[in-house]
Formats: sequence, structure tokens, C-alpha cells
Amino acid sequence: MALNRIVILDGPDGVGKSTLARRLQREKVARRIKHLSKLPPEWNIYDYEKILKSGSLILDRFHYSEPIYCAATGRKPCWGPSGVKGINKWLKQYQTFTIVITAESNRLLKKRCGNREEMYSLGTIYKVNELFTRMVGTGKVKVPGVGEYENMHFDFHITAEELSTNFGKREVVRALKESADDYTDWYKGPLDV
Repeated sequence: MALNRIVILDGPDGVGKSTLARRLQREKVARRIKHLSKLPPEWNIYDYEKILKSGSLILDRFHYSEPIYCAATGRKPCWGPSGVKGINKWLKQYQTFTIVITAESNRLLKKRCGNREEMYSLGTIYKVNELFTRMVGTGKVKVPGVGEYENMHFDFHITAEELSTNFGKREVVRALKESADDYTDWYKGPLDV
């Protein structure tokens, strides 16, 4: 029997995470979607184990958003660098596949977020996009007053502009399906803790 898996979609507001989550659900990648724009105070990572017993799970935002949004807003994160490292270690057992979506231009973010009631200002969303883009390039994010988060591993990066095309959507689904066949090649490199 195949292990149930977690698919994480991360990136700033307005890049298409929720839209992609619904598409992946239609593609039968997972049955459940959890949208985590802000963690509830009683949140516990092990609550997901109950959900995973009945099927795979798509997380619309997760542990990388926490330090990145905190760095952009000046808020103290719920967990420090060692907490992210621990979550990464826990995620390994669920064939986790992390997709990071960024925007190539602020123009797209303004178009998608400018008229919506979001939790964050457009300026904050621009900063978050910049930090996610930097994370994609370096695997690191620095949070003032907390320190540097390193080894922020992801499996697939796509821009919102690419994702808006049928080819981009097919590429995401293809990458996910291929990864399920070769789990042993996942998590090589800096994520191993």
C-alpha cells in the first residue's frame, strides 16, 4: 500500500496556490485541502496524522510561510530555525512534495490582490514575494531578531505567470506524479537533518 503524502503549496498571496490546490484535488493528487493563512493557537502538527490516515493532504501554505511573513511584517515567528528543521524531518515520512510559487512581477500581484480583502497590505505581499524568490535562489531566509533559517528545501518552483498557462499546470501535475514513483530521490542534500 502506498503511503499517503503531503503536498505543500507555498508562496505569497495572489500567486494561485488555492486555485492549484483545487486543480490537484480534481487530479486526485489528494482528497483534502487545508488552507493555513494563520496558524490557530491550538495548532499541533500531529493533528495531520489523523487526516493522513484517510488519504493524502494538500496544504495551502505551511511552515515556510511563517518565517517569511514574519520577516516581512516584523512579527515574531511561532517557531525558530530549529522548529522548521524539526518540521522538515517530520514531513519526510509522508513523501512530502513542496511547490513554491512566486510572481515574476509586482504587476500581477497588484492585479490579483489590489481589490481583494487580504490580511496583508500590497506592500507586504511584494516583500513576501521578494523573500520567497530569494529563498528559491539561496534556500535561506533571515528574520530580524530571530536569525537565519537555512536548508529551506522545495521540490518544484514555478512562477504564477507560468502556472496561469495550461502547460504550467500540466508540468506541476507531471512533476508530482513522477515524484511519487521515485521517493528515494527526494530530500537529498541539505534537508537531511
